[in-house]
Amino acid sequence: MKSKPLVLIILVLALIGFVSAEDYQPLELEWMYPIKTDDIKVLDLDKDGFNEIYASSIQKRDSCVYTFNEIGKLEKRNCVPKFSNPLYPHADENIKIIYVDDLDSDGILDICAASKIIGTAVNINKVYGIRREYEPGIGYRYKRKWEFTTRQSVTSIFSEDINNNGIKEFIVSSLDFNVYIFNKWGGLDREYTLESGVWDIYATKFLNSSAKIVAGSLNGVSLIDYGGVKWTYPTDSRISEVYINSYKYGSRILAISENSDLYMLSQHGRKLWQKHIPNLVDSLIGDLNNDGASEIIVGTNNKIIFLDDNGNVEHEQIMDDDILSIKLYNNKLYIGCNNGIYVFKSNPDFFINRNAEKLYSIAYQYYVQGKYELAKKYAEISKRGFSDVNNEDGIQRCNFILSAVGTVTTVMDLVEIANDYFAKSRKFFDKADYERAELYAKMALDIYVNVGNADNAIKCDEFLQEIRERINEIKRDAAYQYYSTAIEFLEAGLFENATESATRARTIYLEINDDEGISQCNSLIQEIINRGCLVQADEFYSMAEDYYNSGMYENSSTYAEIAFGIYSKINNSNGMEKSALLRDKSQKYLDAGIYLELAQKYFSEGNYDNATKQVEMAKSIYSELNDPERIADCDSLVSKIEEKKLGSLILNVALFFFVIAIVVILLLVFFRGSKHKKPEETKVESQGSAESK
Repeated sequence: MKSKPLVLIILVLALIGFVSAEDYQPLELEWMYPIKTDDIKVLDLDKDGFNEIYASSIQKRDSCVYTFNEIGKLEKRNCVPKFSNPLYPHADENIKIIYVDDLDSDGILDICAASKIIGTAVNINKVYGIRREYEPGIGYRYKRKWEFTTRQSVTSIFSEDINNNGIKEFIVSSLDFNVYIFNKWGGLDREYTLESGVWDIYATKFLNSSAKIVAGSLNGVSLIDYGGVKWTYPTDSRISEVYINSYKYGSRILAISENSDLYMLSQHGRKLWQKHIPNLVDSLIGDLNNDGASEIIVGTNNKIIFLDDNGNVEHEQIMDDDILSIKLYNNKLYIGCNNGIYVFKSNPDFFINRNAEKLYSIAYQYYVQGKYELAKKYAEISKRGFSDVNNEDGIQRCNFILSAVGTVTTVMDLVEIANDYFAKSRKFFDKADYERAELYAKMALDIYVNVGNADNAIKCDEFLQEIRERINEIKRDAAYQYYSTAIEFLEAGLFENATESATRARTIYLEINDDEGISQCNSLIQEIINRGCLVQADEFYSMAEDYYNSGMYENSSTYAEIAFGIYSKINNSNGMEKSALLRDKSQKYLDAGIYLELAQKYFSEGNYDNATKQVEMAKSIYSELNDPERIADCDSLVSKIEEKKLGSLILNVALFFFVIAIVVILLLVFFRGSKHKKPEETKVESQGSAESK
């Protein structure tokens, strides 16, 4: 039984060998981690030559920054406190945006966060400047350095060196029509006012030029530099996402409207093209495969799409997750999704094959137009590309052109070649070699159309449709084999293999427009995800338990939170309950530990009143957790505090009585001296009186 999936895969590959060129995918997954990811930043904060990946995760309970190394290992989690909650007891503060960077390259993480506080007669919008700093005995914590209140909701945060002083500033957009520029200390450096609410911003700094900010608003797309707003391109609907980067021969701006239209604008505000792509989420321009040429990449709700220079779709890659954002750093594509962060590298074979296909298309057009020298030139270059990726189908197509060029001199010659291709197509069809039958029939059809031979063109087209029906039947069989293999992998618990097979099946069903097959694959993929998530959640919960039992409560809280998130996605109530309980207990231990650390700190400084308050708070939590050992630690510290207080009291009393004694002695000395002097004064006075008499 174990060998059956392998046999099925070999059979499938044999069945669909003729579509090998279509199997190339532009992206290869390096790693993923199952946490909701709203934004991503890649930095080498400690300057050790290795990047860290910072993933911002906005959730109702806690909004945190997860730090990963380059291979996807979770290194730490820091949550942004709700700083204003204590000030508004009848309102709730929710973190809406977290953006991270190292503004001045000092190796300390700078965070800008936006929150909304809503409650009874309260509707406040805050911006916080935060730094991740180390506290002895506690570790790295987020400390608020400044705050600012906007009149309406904050919609986006970015960073760039706007004033050209070598230090980046935070750029904040708001529905109050403003774009704010804050320096790292919270000073409001600039404030730009647009004509409507601002929904998104992006900034970049090109070589030997000042930084540019692009803003998307209800009115359209605006370009801003340090001096002010330069221009606004009006659009029919609100612009929700913007992006700017260099492309081809200048800067290009991408803008997504709420109607899911994608605009490409020049740096001067001229529209180059506009395309409607359903469910658009994010877009970017960048060099993914490190070939010196940039790609236009957009993300929809569940697809990564590659566009050509004119905005036409070149390739789509399906994501079985809800895409929230896409970022490109160092030739890697980082995708933030509702259920995870995904890191992809480029597949070189895809891009080589894509370029070869473009060259072949040019060669083919020259061939049917009778421009044989040019056809030969492009076919030879195309063939080299196909050879590099072992695309036999592409090599054969190029060989057909190379073997035919130079043999045609008249229209009759072209018709004879077309007739010959048509005849060969029928022979290959009879031999069930549908790949070659399609190729020859397509070339014959193109020639018939080019020379205006309508009758033969119609016959050839009808035959071509028959060939493609047979091909679709074979593809349908191949898709079913992949689907069956996916089920076997699923039952064996091989979720990654099951996903790959089910995805291949769905890709084939999409090619042949088989709605029923597509629906079945989508259901199977969801089942694979659910089962895989359950296993994954159980693993994270087990890790959280191990860390909890080892007293590593920060790790325990982190992994219990991740487990809770995964259980929630698949509506596993038991898993949610147990992971939430473990998470909350871990967090209580963390809080109690901090209170105890502070108590010890105050104790060592002689601040016994604050030490008592902190240790009582720690003891209260340990009592909730029913941890007698930690309660004993608290009692021990309380005893030490009381001893110090008693000793201090005795010392103070002793000092008090000592001072009193000194005062009494001084008073006695003073009064005693006064008694000796008074009789002498009386005697002198009486003598005077006697003489006078």
